[in-house]
Amino acid sequence: MHLFLNIKVAAPRLVHNFATTSFYRTSRCQPIFQKTETLVDYLAKPHKNPTSTVFKGTSFELEAKEVLEKYGMRLHHSGGRGDKGVDLRGIWQLEADQNSPPYIIAQCKNVNKKCQPEHIRSLIGTVVAESRTEPTIGIFVTSNKNFTKEVVADFKSCHLPLMLVKIADCQLKSLALNPAAEKLLPGYAVTTRFTTQGVPEVVFTFDGRIVELPTPISKETANRTVTEG
Repeated sequence: MHLFLNIKVAAPRLVHNFATTSFYRTSRCQPIFQKTETLVDYLAKPHKNPTSTVFKGTSFELEAKEVLEKYGMRLHHSGGRGDKGVDLRGIWQLEADQNSPPYIIAQCKNVNKKCQPEHIRSLIGTVVAESRTEPTIGIFVTSNKNFTKEVVADFKSCHLPLMLVKIADCQLKSLALNPAAEKLLPGYAVTTRFTTQGVPEVVFTFDGRIVELPTPISKETANRTVTEG
């Protein structure tokens, strides 16, 4: 399915104009710098029922977090009771010197069947609530690449910035931006390239050139940024 590949955006570069508020200074973003349990740690713990939906769901959320962080995202795992529909939240550090990176939230669904319209509509409702203070990109993460026509239609027509992501085997398999997200990230596009071993991988480009995303900043650096800000 080629929906998630070769998305082109032709617009002037306005990367730093995401918002007037520094995301490091907002109180709700500070938890992303706290220590979060890793997927390895979670799997190493004893579990009464490793086939339960809670176990599978949490495992997938932590897997998604670690994969997305390889693409410049700085995330905190917030899934669980009282998460208000947000499994991951944080910022997207597309550039090392980016002053106001976009705020992001993600809903993760480890499903075996096609994602349904209610899934994307739930994400949209959460983004509406989160966007009251600053622009927010909503990410829907699934382990299944198939989406119904209704899901795709709602995704494309939504006036809020959204992303559809597929993750499997600890790898980003596909990623799509809707028109609103493209507008928020002018000049950026998503495509695939092949490694020397012939393995396809999702990459970001800016004006047709592959972007080497910055390594996520350390907890110590992040906390210092918050304190000094």
